[in-house]
Amino acid sequence: GAALGYDPFVYRLNSGIHAWRGGDRITLMVGASSPQKCWPALDWAALCSELIQRYGLPIELLWGSAAEREIALAIAAKVNSPQLMAAPQVYGVARLQQIFLDSRLVMGGDTGLVHLAAAFGVPTVMLFWKSCLSMFPEGVGSTSISPYRSLPSHQSLVML
Repeated sequence: GAALGYDPFVYRLNSGIHAWRGGDRITLMVGASSPQKCWPALDWAALCSELIQRYGLPIELLWGSAAEREIALAIAAKVNSPQLMAAPQVYGVARLQQIFLDSRLVMGGDTGLVHLAAAFGVPTVMLFWKSCLSMFPEGVGSTSISPYRSLPSHQSLVML
């Protein structure tokens, strides 16, 4: 963040963007900058099934590479619900802003976009699988989970 002139530990961006407005969707980001930082696809599928059963909200799986797209499609196929879809394309920043602000929840691994959603004030859960939890301290509306505390199950995440 310092190279771009901002403090990554400040959660609210003074960007002129309207505040989070809640929404009728859940947005999940299944990828990360390296495969080692990704939560297992079967766990994502179980979580999606539980979220759909409990809340009945549509879920969109975002991805940023061909490999992540395949993971998102595999998760959607495993769950096999009309409430779950893999994003049809990689979205630009303006569209991601709209998606985040229209989401009731954004959840994903240690990715810059999950950090961005938290900075917009969107309720966010970040899963630290193989990276440093201290980069995402908990704040208002955000929760971070790390296997260094305990490995999260899909049931524990639904209860957040």
